[in-house]
Amino acid sequence: IPIVLAIMILALFLVLIPVVPVAAVEWAIAIVFGALTAFNRVTIPAAIVMTLFMILGSTSQYWAPFLGLKGKQMSCLGIIAFFVGAIIGTGVLPLIGTVIGGMIAVMIVEFLNTQDWRKALVGGKVALQTFIVGMVMEFVFSAMIVATMIISLASTG
Repeated sequence: IPIVLAIMILALFLVLIPVVPVAAVEWAIAIVFGALTAFNRVTIPAAIVMTLFMILGSTSQYWAPFLGLKGKQMSCLGIIAFFVGAIIGTGVLPLIGTVIGGMIAVMIVEFLNTQDWRKALVGGKVALQTFIVGMVMEFVFSAMIVATMIISLASTG
C-alpha cells in the first residue's frame, strides 16, 4: 500500500507535462489496485468518485477554455484556433509545443480578426492563462483521486 500511494503522489508531478493525462494515470493506478484487492480496499463508491474526478480532470484542459476564453477578448474562432494549434504544436514540439501552438494559433486568428497586434497578444496571454488554469484544475482533480484513495484505504483498513 505505501508503494502504491508513493507512486500516486509522485505521479501528481506529471501535470507539468501537458500531454500526460495525470488524472487518468492516477485513476488507473487506483482502479488496478482496487481490482487486485477485489475492491475490498478501494470500495466501489470510492472507485465511482475517482472515475468522476478522472473524467473532470482529464478533460479540464478542453472545457476550461470555455470558462475563461470567451468574453475575455477572445473570439469563438480563437477558442477553436487554440485547440487546433495545441494539437499541431504537440505534434511539432512535444511537451511545450501544446501551449506554444495554441498561443500562436490564437494570436494569428485574433490578428486576422482585428488587425491589431495588441489585441492578438492579449488573446495569446489569455490563452496561456486559461491553459495554466486547466493544468491546475487537472492537478486538483488528480489530488482528489489520491485523497479519495487514501480515505478508502483508511476506512477499510
